[in-house]
Amino acid sequence: MYSSIFLGPPNSRTLRIYVAARGGRFLGRGSAYAFYNENTDTDHVKYVDGLSTHEAEFRAVRYALRSVPVGSQIKIFSDSRFLVRLFNGKCLTREKRVVKLLAQSQEIIRERQLTVTVKWVVPDDNIANDLL
Repeated sequence: MYSSIFLGPPNSRTLRIYVAARGGRFLGRGSAYAFYNENTDTDHVKYVDGLSTHEAEFRAVRYALRSVPVGSQIKIFSDSRFLVRLFNGKCLTREKRVVKLLAQSQEIIRERQLTVTVKWVVPDDNIANDLL
């Protein structure tokens, strides 16, 4: 169903962004999310206690979407099948905070006139995992 796909070198018109996240550990501490922009060779990491893994994943996407120029074409890569399936309308969730984060991401896409595709990548190929 899912496979690792090499999509070739970065296209100057399409931004390639990798997102990664981890949920809270003991007592909800240690949750974090990150993204890496392959075109600009920049990365961003945020540590926020009390997030579930799913919340952290969608915060990474929202954070990345806010960082790109208006009108950008973006390919987001994640090793979270849940994020990819939910973002692409292939599944549903009852997690209210995740639903809210998804709606916020969709609003950012509309407001900033972004063209976004979200693809699954095997964890070993997710560059953003090295940031956490």
